[in-house]
Amino acid sequence: MVGSYEQVARRLRAYATAGVDTVVLSGHPHLEEVYRAAEHLLFLADPTGRTVKEATA
Repeated sequence: MVGSYEQVARRLRAYATAGVDTVVLSGHPHLEEVYRAAEHLLFLADPTGRTVKEATA
């Protein structure tokens, strides 16, 4: 997916609504992109924080 954080978050929410429960996100450079996605994208995609709680369970 390519777009602003808001656009990508909307697409991820649409996938979740359609029943998709696993998405693999990647970027380059890897470590920096992981932090950037965590900082900006995951909250927009799931403001309730379920993404973080489920990942640590």
